[in-house]
Amino acid sequence: MGTLQTKPASQFLIIGSILLVFLVLVLEKFAIGSHVYSAVKNSHDTVLGELLFSHGKAISRSVVLAVIIFLILIQKQLNDYRRLFITLYSPRSVVMLLAQVAVFGLFYWCTTPAFLPGPGQVAFQSLWLALGLLLALLTLAAFASLEFWQRILREQKWAIVFAVALSVLVWTLSIATQGLWTHFADFTFYLVAGCLAWFSNDVYVDPEDRIIGFHRFLVNIDTQCSGYEGIGLVTAFVFVFLYSFRADFRFPRALLLFPIGAIVIWLFNIVRIVVLILIGALWSPDVAVWGFHTQAGWITFILTSVGLMWLAHHSAFFVKQKASAQPFSHTMNVPIATLLPLIALLAMTFLTQALSGQFDWLYPLRVIVVGAVVLYCFRYLDLRPFTWNYFSIAAGLVVAVMWILMVNTDAEVDQQYSSAFEQTPGWLVGLWLFFRLVGSSVTVPIAEELGFRSYLLCKLSSQPVANRGPLLFSAFAFVGSSVAFGLLHGAWLEGTLAGFVYAWVRYRSTHILDAIIAHGVTNAVLFAVVLYNGQWSLL
Repeated sequence: MGTLQTKPASQFLIIGSILLVFLVLVLEKFAIGSHVYSAVKNSHDTVLGELLFSHGKAISRSVVLAVIIFLILIQKQLNDYRRLFITLYSPRSVVMLLAQVAVFGLFYWCTTPAFLPGPGQVAFQSLWLALGLLLALLTLAAFASLEFWQRILREQKWAIVFAVALSVLVWTLSIATQGLWTHFADFTFYLVAGCLAWFSNDVYVDPEDRIIGFHRFLVNIDTQCSGYEGIGLVTAFVFVFLYSFRADFRFPRALLLFPIGAIVIWLFNIVRIVVLILIGALWSPDVAVWGFHTQAGWITFILTSVGLMWLAHHSAFFVKQKASAQPFSHTMNVPIATLLPLIALLAMTFLTQALSGQFDWLYPLRVIVVGAVVLYCFRYLDLRPFTWNYFSIAAGLVVAVMWILMVNTDAEVDQQYSSAFEQTPGWLVGLWLFFRLVGSSVTVPIAEELGFRSYLLCKLSSQPVANRGPLLFSAFAFVGSSVAFGLLHGAWLEGTLAGFVYAWVRYRSTHILDAIIAHGVTNAVLFAVVLYNGQWSLL
């Protein structure tokens, strides 16, 4: 594919168009989600109703998986398609978006009669499906020009077929093997029982219901605890890893990483359950259930993934040519310096939450560690001189208002905070609130903006990682870094929109500090609002 020239003058128009389309899709999702569910749940008498009610979530996951596989397959051409996207961009996409909104209205209206028993139900279901297909096509047309999609289809038709086929295969295998995981859960149960016997002779074991524990702390090892979710995640990770570095490995030897990863993550799952029971029985049930249990799965996945990467790259059995050892260097480059604070933040978040109960009293430790890492990397970050502008502050305020309006609060979480504060000495609450303010408005914005708006934004646009100077606009980097930022947060849609705004601030400025200030203003405003109304689930 030839190199295409971009149109820098239209970059902010493209940003605005992407933001508008994404915002419309978010609003449509909120509008249609419960409406479709309420219409479908009482329509099991039709093939379409049964399919959507029983497999709707699985179908949506398969579509997402197919898109991810497709992007992996064409990763080497993504930069060319980014240029093509910008070159072929046309303001006509706004017209397509208006048409999409109009069709969505018809689709919304047609949903109820399509699943309401009656003589015209088949006709309405046919119309509903046709409108859904038209809605999808208009959504694509609102994102990019028709010429762009035609070229994708012409050049990548076999990649699309393979991605869809592999996604359908994964779905089919998950349905076909559901019964096997029950036996796998039994096997996990007996191994956990054997491990616990090393620590106590008074272990309660109920094989029929798979209940196990001691000292009145009992857990149920159901099918989900068999470890199949971890095995699935590691399998997907190994697939992406091997495909991304396929030129470096010896095949078919490298395929052994699949069973190695599955076995390791499964053994980690057994250790996780044993440690969970030991923490609950010997230390604190609250920490075991609300802390360790919620974070240990991700911790073991990260350990397994990092271990597999290390094994693959340092073993002559897997790699074609083992790289010669490099002397250790005490120097640090800008990319590493921008990533380390984010890595420290993620690691400490997992650790403090795993060692806490329903309330994260160890949050100050997270602030101290991340702050120390930022200070260690500071001389490589090129952040001085410190400047600020009103645009960054305004952008931060806009995101704060959007977050307050869009994010649903959790009354149970809010009550947990209130109860914890009431049962704790006032000076300790004040100290925790101080660290929470510093973390929310200082260390978190610095770590996340360096990671997402410096490292990832530059990497996805194939530019050197830099914290100062103008960045050439990349639609792929703009969207990709924002979506990744959103996935890091519980409210991923709102997080993605916030990522769009912060990325826009970075593109508009010549310094990452502007994005950090915008992010810090957002979090400081949210902290003040939460401190006033007690809705801690907003943070």
